[in-house]
Amino acid sequence: MKEKNDAIAAAEKCERKMNLATRLVSALGSEQDRWAQSIIDIGEMMNVIIGDVLLASAFVSYVGPFNKQFRDTILDQNFVPFFKDNGIPMSENSNPVQILTDDATCAGWF
Repeated sequence: MKEKNDAIAAAEKCERKMNLATRLVSALGSEQDRWAQSIIDIGEMMNVIIGDVLLASAFVSYVGPFNKQFRDTILDQNFVPFFKDNGIPMSENSNPVQILTDDATCAGWF
């Protein structure tokens, strides 16, 4: 009788492990798609990182002390056209503040 109960307990334990393993594999299956998209996104970012970092560096070095209106004017009328005219790759809507900070830091500003 004890052997039977031990066998039943072992079978139930194996079934629980199998259910947990199945749930884990299902959850990780969706992660594969997310990771694949992340790889594509990072590859695209690598193509424009030079221009984005250069723009952020220029922003800190040259326009940081001015007010927002003047900073936007310098960025839009001087820096961005210069980058485009010289074929410097950069993001379509490159924003130096987003390059230099993260979402948590920006959230703390408000």
